[in-house]
Amino acid sequence: MNDTCVWYIVPSNNWDLGLEMTCSPEGIKRLRILKLKDAPLQKEDVQQRADAFGQQHPWFWKAVAALEAYFQGLPVEFDDIPVDLADQPPFRKKVQEQCRKIGYGHTTTYADLARVAGLPAAARAVGSAMSHNPVPIIIPCHRVLRTDGGLGGYNAPDGVTLKQQLLHLEGIQL
Repeated sequence: MNDTCVWYIVPSNNWDLGLEMTCSPEGIKRLRILKLKDAPLQKEDVQQRADAFGQQHPWFWKAVAALEAYFQGLPVEFDDIPVDLADQPPFRKKVQEQCRKIGYGHTTTYADLARVAGLPAAARAVGSAMSHNPVPIIIPCHRVLRTDGGLGGYNAPDGVTLKQQLLHLEGIQL
């Protein structure tokens, strides 16, 4: 069996989004947010590969269910969903691992995230690490804001608008 799996998720009818999840045996390697019109349609062979992958890696279907629940507005923590950050440079990996600890319904700033990552003068570099986050939502870079309370950026369709929608979904009003 191939050691990767690609799966497409349509979160709900309320979102014009699809999620392309690429996995390795170690965890989710990439979660790409797509406009629904740009998301490939699921084909039977994709379903068969996902079924086979999910049988060997039970966390896979748990991740699919958690993502679907998240987009339905349920408070989901993704702590027990493995991610595979092996391809990330050490600095980005460290920052992304710290970002993953930001709980549902909470935010932090780029500067504070830099401090907890042990790099207090690296707020701009933290912003860069967030823009290269391979697993958004699960590594919740949308919860990281500018020190002045501004949203900052978001590397996904509709950018900052989507970031704001995700924060609102979690009950965070800015």
